[in-house]
Amino acid sequence: MRTRPRPVLKLPRTCMEICLEVIAVLGLISVIGMTVSGMLFLPETVAMHFNLSGHPDHYGSKNTLIFFPVTVSFIYTVLTVMSFYPHTYHYSWPITAWNAPQQYLLARQCIAWIKTEIIFFLGAIEWLTIQSMFLSKASVFLLLVTVVAFVVLLTSFLLYLRMAEERY
Repeated sequence: MRTRPRPVLKLPRTCMEICLEVIAVLGLISVIGMTVSGMLFLPETVAMHFNLSGHPDHYGSKNTLIFFPVTVSFIYTVLTVMSFYPHTYHYSWPITAWNAPQQYLLARQCIAWIKTEIIFFLGAIEWLTIQSMFLSKASVFLLLVTVVAFVVLLTSFLLYLRMAEERY
C-alpha cells in the first residue's frame, strides 16, 4: 500500500513513442483491411484453429474474422488510454519526484511496445487464417506464436531491467 502520493506529470511523448504509435495505427488499419478483403473473397467456411502440426482442426464462418479488428481496436484503445496515466501503474519500487519522469517514460514505452507487438501478432494470426484457405496447412503458425510470445516477454523483461536501473 502506498503511503505517499506519486507525482502526476504531463510528459511529452518521445520520438520512439510517436513512431510506435504510428506503427500500431498502421497495424490496426491493415487488420481492418485484411478483414474486409477476407469477408469479400473467402468462402463461407474458414479454418479457425490449427493443431500442432499446422493442420486446421476447427472450422467456422468467415464472419468470425470480425473478431480480429474488434479485438485489436479494443486493445489499442485500452492501452492508449492507459499510457496517459503512468502514475497509477504498479511499480516494484517507490516512485519519487526525482525518479518519476524516467520511470513514467519507461513505463509508457513499455506499453507502446507491447501494444504494437500485440497488434502485429493478432494481424499475423489473421493473415495466417486467411492464407490457410489457400494452403494445405499453416506450418509457420506454431513458429509465429512462439516467436511473438518470446518477443513480447523479452521486451517486457528488458524494459523492466532498464526501469530497475533507473529507479534511484
